[in-house]
Amino acid sequence: MTIAIGVVASDGVVLAADSEETIPGYLKRDETKILVGMGREKIMVAASGAGHAHYLDKVNSAITDIVMKGNKAELDEVERGIQEYLKQFYREHILPFASYPAEERPDISLVIAGASPEWGRALWTTSSNLVKRQTGYGAVGVGGFFATSMLSRLYFPGDIASVSMLAAYVLFHVKETIPDCGKDTHLVCIGDKYRALPLYEMRALEETFRFYESVERDNFHYAVGMTNETTSPTKALEHARERIMRVEELLRS
Repeated sequence: MTIAIGVVASDGVVLAADSEETIPGYLKRDETKILVGMGREKIMVAASGAGHAHYLDKVNSAITDIVMKGNKAELDEVERGIQEYLKQFYREHILPFASYPAEERPDISLVIAGASPEWGRALWTTSSNLVKRQTGYGAVGVGGFFATSMLSRLYFPGDIASVSMLAAYVLFHVKETIPDCGKDTHLVCIGDKYRALPLYEMRALEETFRFYESVERDNFHYAVGMTNETTSPTKALEHARERIMRVEELLRS
């Protein structure tokens, strides 16, 4: 169980995922869930997902290879390669367990981001053995519906740095709200170059998001006249903006 999201920026694609891996009724642990590949001709790919951990490792590795080998191909051809591999994987490794109880049946869902000088940037999500290209954003996992509902309200096609803040903010709320989503947020960006936000910066950013929640509440109270008319939360909002912009600059450097 997990949450993974991809968001398309004007100059690349952002991929973010939580790090909690849960064995129901037994334990939970930290696990890096984003696999990144970089080819020789400036092609990049990042993949994450939800489901059976060993299956995800196998499929993510195979799909990153497919995308990296498709630099000179048309985008549709790259997508067909992903689709054909996924169909074969389901035939061999998932359909044989179709008669098992639902809680014992293996399944996976993926978020795949690609960037190439030849075909630009792309984002795909999968559901069972179906691949779908996304134009703005996509999410999979137990928190996928919650993440998608937030992204539908907040998404904007900004640059990688600003879109990264959106992805981090959405993941923060999913982890705060949805069971089995938690621990650290890992975030990577692919485009003209590879970027990853260090975990200590992500942890500090999430503290800023907690502070912003109180600012948002104060803004609403001010707007509906619940606070003194002479008291505006503008200064607190500017403080939150300054802290977030500092992290954005790290991703732009």
